[in-house]
Amino acid sequence: GLTSDFQVMDEYQTEVAKARVYQSVFERRISSAREENPAQDAFLEAFRRATFGKAEVKITRQLDGFIEELHDLYLSAPNPKLWGNAPAIWEDGGEDWFVTGIDFEEEFVRLFRALQTLAKVDWKYWEEFRDELPSHRPGTPIKGRILYMMQRLLPGWNEIRDGAFTVKLNRTVHELDRACCDPLTRILRNFVGAELAVKLQRTRGIWEILHFYESTYADQVRRQGLLTFQDLQLLLSGHDHGEGDSSPVLTQIPGDDDRLQIDYRLDARYDHWLLDEFQDTNILQWRVISNLIDEVVQDNSGTRSLFQVGDIKQAIYAWRGGDTRLFTDIARRYNARETRLHPRNLDVSWRSGIDVIDPVNRIFGCPETLAELGLPEATLAQWQWHDHEVAPTRQKIEGCTLLLHPVPPEGEKPTTEDSYDLVVGILEEINPVERGIQCAILVQSNKQGTALVDHIRAHCRIPVMSESDVLIASDNPLNRALLSVFQCAAHPGDTFAWEHLRMTPYGTVIEREQLTVGAFSRRLLKELFESDFETVTRKWIASFESALGAAFDPFSRSRAEEFALAARLFDEKGSRDIDDFLAYIRRHRTREPIAGSAVQVMTIHKSKGLTFDAVILPDLGGNSLTTARRKIGAKENENREVQWVLDLPVKEIVQADPVLQTYAEECEAADAYESLCKYYVALTRASHANYLIADPLGPKSTSRNFVKLLELSLENEEPQETTFHGVPASVRFQSRTPRSNRRWYENFTAVADSPPDEETAPAEVDPARARLRPRRRTPSGSEIVSVSAAQIFSPRGGTARGFGTLVHAIFEDLGWADEGSLPALRAKWAGSGGGSEGSDAVLRDALEQVAGSLDDTAIRAALSRPSQQALLWREKNFEILLGNEWLSGTFDRVQIECDADGRPVRATIIDFKTDRATTPAEIDERVAQYRPQIETYGEVLRRMTHLPADAIRSGLVFTRSQTLRWL
Repeated sequence: GLTSDFQVMDEYQTEVAKARVYQSVFERRISSAREENPAQDAFLEAFRRATFGKAEVKITRQLDGFIEELHDLYLSAPNPKLWGNAPAIWEDGGEDWFVTGIDFEEEFVRLFRALQTLAKVDWKYWEEFRDELPSHRPGTPIKGRILYMMQRLLPGWNEIRDGAFTVKLNRTVHELDRACCDPLTRILRNFVGAELAVKLQRTRGIWEILHFYESTYADQVRRQGLLTFQDLQLLLSGHDHGEGDSSPVLTQIPGDDDRLQIDYRLDARYDHWLLDEFQDTNILQWRVISNLIDEVVQDNSGTRSLFQVGDIKQAIYAWRGGDTRLFTDIARRYNARETRLHPRNLDVSWRSGIDVIDPVNRIFGCPETLAELGLPEATLAQWQWHDHEVAPTRQKIEGCTLLLHPVPPEGEKPTTEDSYDLVVGILEEINPVERGIQCAILVQSNKQGTALVDHIRAHCRIPVMSESDVLIASDNPLNRALLSVFQCAAHPGDTFAWEHLRMTPYGTVIEREQLTVGAFSRRLLKELFESDFETVTRKWIASFESALGAAFDPFSRSRAEEFALAARLFDEKGSRDIDDFLAYIRRHRTREPIAGSAVQVMTIHKSKGLTFDAVILPDLGGNSLTTARRKIGAKENENREVQWVLDLPVKEIVQADPVLQTYAEECEAADAYESLCKYYVALTRASHANYLIADPLGPKSTSRNFVKLLELSLENEEPQETTFHGVPASVRFQSRTPRSNRRWYENFTAVADSPPDEETAPAEVDPARARLRPRRRTPSGSEIVSVSAAQIFSPRGGTARGFGTLVHAIFEDLGWADEGSLPALRAKWAGSGGGSEGSDAVLRDALEQVAGSLDDTAIRAALSRPSQQALLWREKNFEILLGNEWLSGTFDRVQIECDADGRPVRATIIDFKTDRATTPAEIDERVAQYRPQIETYGEVLRRMTHLPADAIRSGLVFTRSQTLRWL
């Protein structure tokens, strides 16, 4: 259904496309500035309705919020009857909130007359409530005495409506009877109805904005082939934008027959389907392939298979559509008549030791404790737990899990800085970098991670890297100055940018040369006309450094280089517009390179799937596990189809309405489940040790957050005072297993520092030089050998290359020489020659060379398994940048020996050669020719495994002469 080739847009392109749509919406030509613009007027009216009651004057910011948060929802539910439509929400009329003809003044007269009959009344509260209510504007924030009274009256809505309710105001208990409750019912119903009416109107206004935006966006962006990832899912799942009906749009002439033809071709191509991380799959993604999976499951030939692999306890992406219910729904669908899907629990941990797994079982595996925490019944029913076991290979590793409370200075309450100090103390004690321990610190937000990194860098020398995305253009003074340079070029009238530039070290140059902003702008525009953004950026970096009169510090130089590299990426897009460049560079994010010799700080979400020796968790507090995210309400039915959309009112009103309360409870249960999943992921990343840091809640705490769960499940002994490198802490739990050892890290030997690689040493960049592109090379390009033209063009040369490929393919099928069966190998390759006499002869020759090589004692020993923990690579492809050369190649065979923890300790490279070299002199000559190639292989493997050069040995196997030569 697209009019041209499509392209999936990146973040910058998406923002540019959105800005282009905004411009189209608001564009009003000067010649027609005084003419009526019905389309624009309609849009502004929709915006007024969508923001009714909000004190919001920044239209673009509000629009960004609507588009970023709700555009995808609109695409999934574009029908206007679903947005802010009371009959769709309250099918049976609901609570009949929307009454008319109620006079607040008259109702308060009746209420106060009835209150006079009560034994005790706190008139101050009722009078302030009466005086403030008429002046409240529906849709505006509820404040003061109105909020106070609603928080106490609306929870008893059913009792008030029934005519009897007891409420405590201040210290006075009010026994409200029917005479009091009747006028109070009408007052509350009118108030709630007015609030809900505004929310319905606002929701319809939001739909109008989204519809207006989408109609323009579809014409100017999507139909031009520019797609987002969400667009792809909708297209592939058969969703037609703007209509709300499911219809295929994969072909130029959409129709069921066309879609079936596409599915038929895919079905004929793939027999086996493995769907990994299935707990994060959403309903749209499933609909893309559901027809194809149907064919696989219904097939009775026994030659097709489906594997769905996922851990519903790691479903931490529900906020972007991940749906764990698909597991159950799909099993119910396919097993309706007979069992076609066979579930298998994977409860054995191959990552963690007993000191990590045992506490995890205690925290997450006790239904009574989870119920005591007050989690919703739906959450408890969904949380399917099986106690974890430790894999045999991990049962002997030592470690610990500690629950620690930071100890503040005497007389003070714990602060975030106390927790950060304890993190530093733990790092200083275990000393992960010098011991070669992989250590991570997991937090819940990028902001928290950045603050923690800054604290660690300020208080200890242990290197730490942040996995948080960084806006490189705004987190340092140098790049901010570079922004002002380009801003002045594009907009000479921007006095803020010009004055900022004059305040930088370059200001002395401006004064000395008596530059005006106009002259400065012309100079820079000329430079950009003659060159590209990267070259100009590098020139200005050098100019700033020259004006400073000193070299930049490493951080500033690093950020400047990232700015220049971002400029290179922009140049590759082909745009020459400075405003486009500024928009791009301001949004450009980067992430600090993670070094093996540094502690990593990242969010829990980014840690998913990773393994570390030790994990420190200093950010375990927060809201209740059942606290739902504030978002627009979108109720779905069992088929994941949207039933209604509503901008939800305040919590007190939601709790008073049965329909909205039911929806809120569903959201709370879903968010509580996702919270459990998040903390489960956090506590299962470590292999040896978890350090849990949290402030104590106190005996009177009613919190239902994760720290409360830790206290309920782990704290069963008196706290013990201890220190970590001098930082005090209170130990509230310590794992006690046969392998428990708080000083587990002493088993790790120190890793010697290796000298920096010459190829990776940072080179000074000459801004006057054009950027250099990496030169592509293959390892075989390092061979020192002369080949005549006759050899290249002779038929025999092609036959030799084909024969060599065949020998490599046979060796690829061979695993460990001491475990493989040569007869089985012969049987597999027998008859693979193609039937011709020549081809069969070549195959027999290849098999004989492989068999002869395996008969050699030295070669057979070299190809045998060196240990039970050894890994084997066969025909392993690689791509790597060495110096200024981009290297592409393939290892014939690599054997990696690992220690008990799975870390590489030694490696062997074997390269097979089918040369016609038989005498020792000929073999010596070939070894000299191939040495540069094999040395390149060794350097690549060293980079991949972090092994020292003396732990890697390389050998050449000459198959024709059955000779092994070690280099």
